[in-house]
Amino acid sequence: MLSLKVRIGAGAFGEVFRGFCLGQPVAIKTMLEVSDAGARAFRAEILLTATLRHPNIVQFVGACWGRELTCLVSSRSLTNEQLHAFFMLFINKFF
Repeated sequence: MLSLKVRIGAGAFGEVFRGFCLGQPVAIKTMLEVSDAGARAFRAEILLTATLRHPNIVQFVGACWGRELTCLVSSRSLTNEQLHAFFMLFINKFF
């Protein structure tokens, strides 16, 4: 489903990895430590990223909010069918 491969960056709140979602390359931003303020800021970033549409901005794929992994996933190349499959796998695993 989602695999983290190579760390490509880090910031104050977390790390960014190159990885794969359903076989497609994606960027995965994770949180290092979850605090109330950090969670609010990360949620705001997820909501903003989900609304942006521009050829020079990566496409929002989804987000995972859980004990094992809290992350924001973005890509330039997932099709609608692949995106739907990702969310169905996520829903079936966590809900």
